[in-house]
Amino acid sequence: MGLGDYRMNVSVRWSGVWVAAALVAVVGMTGCGNYLPWNDTHSSGAATGSPVLTLSPSATTYTAVAGADATTVQVTATKADGSADDFTVVSSPSDVVQVSKGSPSGTTTPVTLTPLVDGTAIITFTSGSDASLVRTLVATISPDYTDPTATYGLSSAQVFPAPAATTAYEDDRLTLTFDSTPTLGHGAIRIFLASDDTLVDRIELSGESDTLGLAGSQQRGVATSPIVINGNTVTLTPHSGKLVLGTQYYVGIPATTFTGATLNSRTFAGIGKAAGWTFTVRSSGPATGLSSLTVGPSNDTTVDFHTLQRALDYYMVNASVSNPVINLKNGTYRELLYLYNRTNLTIMGESRAGVILEYDNSEGLNAGSGSGSPNTPTFGGGRAVFLVENSDLLTLDTLTLKNTHIRSGSSSNSAEALFFRSSTSSSSSGHRLVARNANFYSEQNTLQLQGYTWFYNTKVSGNVDAIWGNNYVSLFELSTLETLGDSAHPATVSGYADGTGGSLVQPRTYPGSKGFVFAGCSLTRADGPSGVHVAIDSHASSYLARAAAGTWEDNVAFLNCKMDTHITAAGWDSTVAPSPSSPTASAGWREYNSMSISGDTLGMTGRSSFSKVLTAAEVSSAALGDYTQTTSYPSNSERATIFSAIGWAPVP
Repeated sequence: MGLGDYRMNVSVRWSGVWVAAALVAVVGMTGCGNYLPWNDTHSSGAATGSPVLTLSPSATTYTAVAGADATTVQVTATKADGSADDFTVVSSPSDVVQVSKGSPSGTTTPVTLTPLVDGTAIITFTSGSDASLVRTLVATISPDYTDPTATYGLSSAQVFPAPAATTAYEDDRLTLTFDSTPTLGHGAIRIFLASDDTLVDRIELSGESDTLGLAGSQQRGVATSPIVINGNTVTLTPHSGKLVLGTQYYVGIPATTFTGATLNSRTFAGIGKAAGWTFTVRSSGPATGLSSLTVGPSNDTTVDFHTLQRALDYYMVNASVSNPVINLKNGTYRELLYLYNRTNLTIMGESRAGVILEYDNSEGLNAGSGSGSPNTPTFGGGRAVFLVENSDLLTLDTLTLKNTHIRSGSSSNSAEALFFRSSTSSSSSGHRLVARNANFYSEQNTLQLQGYTWFYNTKVSGNVDAIWGNNYVSLFELSTLETLGDSAHPATVSGYADGTGGSLVQPRTYPGSKGFVFAGCSLTRADGPSGVHVAIDSHASSYLARAAAGTWEDNVAFLNCKMDTHITAAGWDSTVAPSPSSPTASAGWREYNSMSISGDTLGMTGRSSFSKVLTAAEVSSAALGDYTQTTSYPSNSERATIFSAIGWAPVP
């Protein structure tokens, strides 16, 4: 990027750096004759036998910021006979823009332009077979950053950490509160060492990424949205690990970064060293080897950390601590999360509704289910808010985990709240997850589950394959499965009276395993985040499960579950036949004693022919536990039966 066929000012991103580039429209140069006569010293017409030298994208100017990453121009050069030609490229002066040729592919060769310092340079391309055939670019490189001199009388009412604060945390988010809502412009935000003005961190306005986890171990690389405007307040998230203990910093923000607002009654003209937004990170963190930590909001200086990720990092470092507990105080924690190779960790919230872990992540931001990498990744961490890998007996208790992505018809919408990834391929050693008294929320693919998972007294909200994964056993007891109105469909969409629904489960169970078991659960509905209703009664379009073609089995059992009227009479989405297509007591799509939301027995005559209504004896023969009882339900013996393959009997 950096060159193009536009006669306008556009924002162009060079590998993380956004700058305003004034690009000049020119005729597309796709063959001889489509050249730039005003910057050529030789007019190569379209006649046969003329040499060719073209640039793509075609332009006469190149604008960038000093220190930005390079951009590439594709140069096509042919001799008079049409064969590949060589060419030279020279930048003058060479200390403003560095140029280098790559390896040719046929008649086309990439040329890399790297902006070094501010100034103007002429970049000249000369044909190897005809020295009079020349193309030129006028390069204008602006300064990377000029420290603003404006002052505002800043206080804790405008910025956090407050000016001259000495108890900032190394994992703090920074906030800047204007007098009115600002407009996001252009120009990166910087954090400098106060002692010598060394640049510590540079936060781009978009196109950013970060690396979560421990250096030297598996890490999660993610694209991020580090700048959030909420009303008058801007929240800025530094890159992981940039702020260190006992160090003083100041913040630098160009005047162009935020526009259209005042700060402490003064027109915003940027923030630099003179503005006095200087703060010092606390001198020490928690001692090593602690068995429990407390995480709290940014205004609480009595806690160990202000982000859950920092606490997860602590226990990945302190791997020898047995059965550690992270206590989360009430608050909203906007962060992507990663846990790798940690056993018996408990994350305990102060209250179920008061502790909210959230982020707007999706397939469009971080494609794929995601995994860690040992090579300091930039991307590949996937679309879940919380990615857990190779970690056994993780417990999530009394909290809400939420993916705030809103489905639309124009974006990639897969967006898990949690991906519990079990690296084992053995049913006798799969990793285990416990979720108790917790809420999980996302419009699509709320939970992706592998290994063995147990959800007790939880609420799972979603609308498209809300629960799915290549699992062995996932048991949901006394939980609520809430179908949300789908934001990708307007409430008046034809055929769906009040919106639409979705499938609760898309099972991809390893053959021979019990799959997804729902016992004593309630299947409810609610409006989605955009206010779309769920279709009900004769317009119902929600299903218990749907199949996806593959080598796995579609093993799902609903036992003693109550279902609202958004569930279709067919119950199961038969668009794709499940495996097995003829269910048995122990495999396929199954139900036992399905009830209305008020507790009345449902009629099963309209159910899909691919599903089976179980008898009490069949529930027992399938080793699904004694979930046929209506008193003293459930008991620990049922869980031991369900998880017999791994010898696990979790307790509430």
